[in-house]
Amino acid sequence: MSAFWDTINAGHARQAAGKQSEARAEFERALSLTAIDDEKADAFLKIGWSFCGEGNHLQGAASFEKVAALYTCDSYRKSLAQLQAAHCYNHAQKPTEARAAYEKVLAVQGANPWNKSNALKTLAHLLVNEGRARYREARTAFERVSKMDDGHPHDVSESMNMVGNLFWWDSVDRYYREARSWWQKVVAFPGAHPQHQSHAQGMIGHSYRHEGNYPAAIEEFQKVLALEFGHPHNQSDAQLQIGAICFDLLKHDRAREELHKVAQIRGGHEDHVRQAQSYLGRIKS
Repeated sequence: MSAFWDTINAGHARQAAGKQSEARAEFERALSLTAIDDEKADAFLKIGWSFCGEGNHLQGAASFEKVAALYTCDSYRKSLAQLQAAHCYNHAQKPTEARAAYEKVLAVQGANPWNKSNALKTLAHLLVNEGRARYREARTAFERVSKMDDGHPHDVSESMNMVGNLFWWDSVDRYYREARSWWQKVVAFPGAHPQHQSHAQGMIGHSYRHEGNYPAAIEEFQKVLALEFGHPHNQSDAQLQIGAICFDLLKHDRAREELHKVAQIRGGHEDHVRQAQSYLGRIKS
């Protein structure tokens, strides 16, 4: 093994022991032991991650951005380093710098598709954070991710979810059918993250409830409960909604039965439990 990799491994050992500054010193020493740009990029990446491990995100970003100047460095490392720099600016609450850094990822020639999908997805989230006036622009960005055949599947499913959410947030009354069609895509997408699917499935139920189609809403909420790896917060919401619909339909015996189940969901949201108890308190014995 070369002196460069011996030094990198020594840094890993110090990092594993929680000694970030000592690890960083090894990674910095490794830079002087190689003339190969890909190896220099690996060292800069590790230096950047060591800064991040200490919460020094701006210093981490500075290290990551040095990779872009390495002429013969491969496009995977360049796009990864630029993505990490963007994440650092995001963590440091520097949205303008973060947005510019994410756009640089997209501009890297031959960038890794997963790095590009992550960058575009996070760029879209930054637009959402700027408020309602940027929703349409954000939706367009999420739609671009959803159409990436080589993007990370979880970025794709999250983006499909967000397109649906943005239609819903923009105007529930006007766009609920469009929103539902996007959530249905998430549920049907083979590579979707299970938590994205449980969220989407729950929102399908909400869209039917908003429409006044209560049998369909209950059926869709029951599908959330049947998902093996669904998020418990989505499941407790689904169980609450079933009970609330039964309450609204004056089916109080069924409502009582369903609402008691909310507290039985392990990891369910405490607000859902409180709302269920509130409904139960309004049902006459």
